[in-house]
Amino acid sequence: MSTLRKAKATEILKLYQAFHSGESFTLKEVLRWAENKGYDLSSNFDPEASARRNLKRALKESNVNDPQGRKVPKFIHVGDDMEGNPTWSEIAITPPPVMQKAVNALRGKGTQVLIQAQTVAHSYNDNYNEGQPIQMDLFDIPDEVMEGALKRKRQSTDETDEE
Repeated sequence: MSTLRKAKATEILKLYQAFHSGESFTLKEVLRWAENKGYDLSSNFDPEASARRNLKRALKESNVNDPQGRKVPKFIHVGDDMEGNPTWSEIAITPPPVMQKAVNALRGKGTQVLIQAQTVAHSYNDNYNEGQPIQMDLFDIPDEVMEGALKRKRQSTDETDEE
């Protein structure tokens, strides 16, 4: 019986890419490949960290329908405590100044995602793309946000009408 060698995920990804250059892959494929090669990707199990991840997932999946029928999160991340632990609050009882800070933080996360997408598109076009450049135009985002909000409102209205 052979023992598996401990390996970091970054090392396994580099090895997998070396053997499968240019191929798309799933994480499941990488895990199976690593196991077949005798690598152990399991981490030292921390039950408290696992429980925190599960609770965070549950918080993010907890939704309610507001009086207008919109599906909204029941809890919202409102910042971190002195030790850097995330602090959550129930949306229905969160005071306006705290809620404004939370909404601003969500907006900032969304902005960072858009900026990263634009950076990826530019890098791809500048370094790897030999065909038609891919587009990531930030100028039409306000229109897309309004369109999405209207679509969500129509869906909410349709669901309310069905009841």
